[in-house]
Amino acid sequence: MSLVLWIAIHVCGIEGLLAYMDDTFAFDADCNLYPYEPYGSSFPSKQLALLRLWDYLNIPHSQHKQLYGDTLTIIGFHVDPVSMVISLPKESTDFLVSAIREFVNEASRCRRTLREWQKLLGWINWGLNSSYDKIAGRHIASAPIYLNKRSINDLLWIADMFECYEGVHLLTNTTWELHDADLCIFCDASLTGLGVGFIADLEDNIFWYEAITVLSALQWSTTLPLPLSCMFDSFSAVELLIASRIDLRVWHIPGEQNTIADALSRQLFSVIAQYAPFLRISSFTPPRVTSGLLR
Repeated sequence: MSLVLWIAIHVCGIEGLLAYMDDTFAFDADCNLYPYEPYGSSFPSKQLALLRLWDYLNIPHSQHKQLYGDTLTIIGFHVDPVSMVISLPKESTDFLVSAIREFVNEASRCRRTLREWQKLLGWINWGLNSSYDKIAGRHIASAPIYLNKRSINDLLWIADMFECYEGVHLLTNTTWELHDADLCIFCDASLTGLGVGFIADLEDNIFWYEAITVLSALQWSTTLPLPLSCMFDSFSAVELLIASRIDLRVWHIPGEQNTIADALSRQLFSVIAQYAPFLRISSFTPPRVTSGLLR
């Protein structure tokens, strides 16, 4: 198929052609349809050129697989180029949710075989690192593997996300810069605290606290009046973004240009007074980890 794609692109001039295994797809700006006699039907120009190439190379194909339109289902995902969104179709979402709950609730003595784990995790292979940890180093397909509390929480969480929010949008096209943002929050973290327009005391890992700082800012932003408000009742930044439809961008700002947040994170109140003498400062409690979950 790779060789066929090379010929299609470089010899036949079919630009933007993509493939996954034996599924081939592309976009076509030409809105006209052109007749393809063997099927007694008409197709977009790029699709017609590819069909003729397959005929020349004696590659078999069938009419019911030759799809085109404003939206398409490609390798199991609903692709909407008008709104630039890729999502799981509802029927696929419902099927996945049902499979996850059955995997957890009907497991014999809270155990599933390695083969069953691999089948489910291949289906939802993103966002479940702890579950992949459960099968790491296992090689016997029929060997039972225990579902511990953390892996059950992971699996049920992702089922809840699909069920509550009508599927997860995997790609949204929102190209914008800092000056286009509806809300800008300047943050900083040090080994002794966070600064997000508020301050919090901390210790140790700077990389962890930088992430917690962004999550704290995100959580606070959902308390603002519409159109920036949303419901927040969970432990996950991913869930928060899905529920609120917030499109988040994180930029790095050098400390010398992020003076107030930097001073807040270090509790340098005298420095803050120099730059913003009337600034109102409040303390807050950042999200914490309990039983393996962020709250």
